[in-house]
Amino acid sequence: MELLVNLEDINLSKNRLSKPEDIEQLALLPNLSSIDISKNCMNKYAEDLLKTISKFKALKVLNLMGNEVIRKVKFYRKNMI
Repeated sequence: MELLVNLEDINLSKNRLSKPEDIEQLALLPNLSSIDISKNCMNKYAEDLLKTISKFKALKVLNLMGNEVIRKVKFYRKNMI
């Protein structure tokens, strides 16, 4: 991860990611501002996913479309902003 400190955008769509731990290490990237994890298998652990996403300090864009977990987060859009 230390070689990727300048990475700003990452597209991990359609990768069968299923739990927050699958993206947790990305929080170590200080300049990561855009993450696309759409069309994965994020179906459970809604609260854990929110906690993990809150660790991304530079995050401005997050695409979670196509993951069932967004239906399990109460006031999804409000909580993500």
